[in-house]
Amino acid sequence: MNLDGDNFSEKDLYQQLWEGRNFELSHFWQRSIFLATIFVILITAYGKIIFSMYFPEKEIELLPESLETQHFIAWGITLLCLAFSMLWIMMSKGSKLWYERYEYSINLLFEKSFLLDNSSENLPRHGNLEYPPNEIYSDSLFSTYAGGYSVSKVNITIGIISMFVFSLLNSFHFANFLKLKYNVLDSFQCALFTIAEIMILWCFLFIFLRLLCKSGESR
Repeated sequence: MNLDGDNFSEKDLYQQLWEGRNFELSHFWQRSIFLATIFVILITAYGKIIFSMYFPEKEIELLPESLETQHFIAWGITLLCLAFSMLWIMMSKGSKLWYERYEYSINLLFEKSFLLDNSSENLPRHGNLEYPPNEIYSDSLFSTYAGGYSVSKVNITIGIISMFVFSLLNSFHFANFLKLKYNVLDSFQCALFTIAEIMILWCFLFIFLRLLCKSGESR
């Protein structure tokens, strides 16, 4: 392919867009695997903390015996999991945006029919391909046939669910830490402090990570 000066053709651009789209799509899953590995490590550590809380007779090395300290450590782990859940969503959405931009540009070039003949206008465009017959296609979760679901949206949804789950766990451990640390507080006061903590935490994490990870390109 010649990409120098006036020799760069629309066909060359078309090929470059496809290469960029395929590169972004393949790396979408590699990035997910990287974050999934971090999640496995954090959840393993969290599981050990929970095990030591509910089975105190089973000693686990390097873990403190104090229930108060265990709740504090669990709070810190769920805080990290919450942050990585947000990063998971941002990473998935950012990657999805890029390969959809490539696909949109591919379709724009296709509409200009630069393939030298008018027959290209009748060809199906990317993202507008025909679905298989109904007898081999089903959206039912109890069917083994193919279904019309976006795998990238599923990946983003996993991050959203993880974010809410770890928000609840984070508030649970914070409330228990307050009860054990300041036993003068009643349940209502602990609940108020916990709600305030999770709201402040959410706002801080969301604003900080969003500013930190926001793309430099304006849209």
